Amino acid sequence: MGGPRAYTQVAAGFVHTCALAANGSAYCWGSNEYSQLGSSLASDSCGGRPCSKSPIEVRGGHTFTFLAAGWVHNCGIASDARTLCWGGGEGYLGDGTLSSSDTPVAVRADSTFKSVTIGDGHSCALTASGMAFCWGQNTWGQLGDGTRSDRATPVAVATNARFRALSAGAYHTCGVTLADEAFCWGDNRWGQLGGGSTQYNSVGDIAALPCQEAHLTDSTRRCHPMHYAR
Repeated sequence: MGGPRAYTQVAAGFVHTCALAANGSAYCWGSNEYSQLGSSLASDSCGGRPCSKSPIEVRGGHTFTFLAAGWVHNCGIASDARTLCWGGGEGYLGDGTLSSSDTPVAVRADSTFKSVTIGDGHSCALTASGMAFCWGQNTWGQLGDGTRSDRATPVAVATNARFRALSAGAYHTCGVTLADEAFCWGDNRWGQLGGGSTQYNSVGDIAALPCQEAHLTDSTRRCHPMHYAR
């Protein structure tokens, strides 16, 4: 037998983990209750639930340059520039269906993405030009498209801002723009949007940081961007 497998990246989900091997192959281990390991070969049992106690290769023969792990699904940027996702359904995978998949499926988008980040039931991705797109659950406005409607395919975040990086929390999303400003949108029950309040952003508007309570209007409770001279 050969020596230990060489990995270049690891992504930890809720109760599963995925890693990128040096040859670009993806491996996952842990819970497979929602097919998040990307394989039907998980034959172990953990508390009576399907799992794999050691890494198993994600099926499909794909190679990746980046992986992201979420609550019950994963996504990766494939070597052919496609964004592929697998695991739990309900629109999480961005392929236009509500189905789960133990095989990576292509996100249905007109744009090519360079990075992807995953929250609880939503994902967001960046294009090379800095446009942000999100898909999946949108109960708290975490997709940033100005609605609370779930989306089974990517929708553009409703802003003219261009981002260099995105990070998805459980029910909210934040990004750093090309102008080095931080923006957040979605759930704000614990003040995670950074706008100085815990008002819920009901329509998913972009909230810029810093943003003070005085900039929250009584009628909409929306946090409006503040701009500073540099």
